Amino acid sequence: GTKMEVPVKLATMFGLRREEVLGLRWSAFDFSKRTPTINHTCVLVGNAAVNVNRTKNESSNRTLYMTDEMASYLKCVKKQQREQQLIQGEQYAFTGYVCVDEYGQQLHPNYISERFREILKKNGLRHIRFHDLRHTCASLLMNHGYETADISKMLGHSTITTTVDIYGHIDYIIRYIPDRSYEYNYKNFSDIIDEVLKKIIYNGKGIEINTAGLRYGLNATNPSAEIVLRYRELGGEIITI
Repeated sequence: GTKMEVPVKLATMFGLRREEVLGLRWSAFDFSKRTPTINHTCVLVGNAAVNVNRTKNESSNRTLYMTDEMASYLKCVKKQQREQQLIQGEQYAFTGYVCVDEYGQQLHPNYISERFREILKKNGLRHIRFHDLRHTCASLLMNHGYETADISKMLGHSTITTTVDIYGHIDYIIRYIPDRSYEYNYKNFSDIIDEVLKKIIYNGKGIEINTAGLRYGLNATNPSAEIVLRYRELGGEIITI
């Protein structure tokens, strides 16, 4: 219910960069086709926020798909802004941007980063950057079986390598299982998993440990401790949390 709700939702659901979130205008949405188009950004020049009709690179200029749930949410946000405009009257400045304050003013990039940090600290959550919500989006999509190439296009990466190298929190068993109702473990698939880990190590890449399972009472990380230990035994050196 705060000014941060909409930016956080957009970054997490669409995997948007901060400048893309703040540059989103209502005119970018086609609710009949369930699509937003990313072609306008709000960037920092010194301490000033500047709106530009371009994105980070050519691949970042893209059209995304939104679920019915997300479309309904955004319609409600738009309705609330219209109601706020009636309440504020002449004090309300309609800018056409999605992420605005109670007076219709576009939110500043520094406000987003600082306020996001404050919210995490206030609620006892570990520090991450607002930009890391893109990681969350990519990780969730990967763990739900989406193809890396499709995720790369959604995030606006210039190469698929960027998506694979930086954004994956993958449990190598769960990622490729045919039946998720069955309890899989490392030992049953050690030969396959070892080959995956060896390839990662050979290419000088690392793995990221997602600890959300511990926070939600699942008593396990993703990937599991067995896989992390095996990665180290095989010579893996790059691990992030």
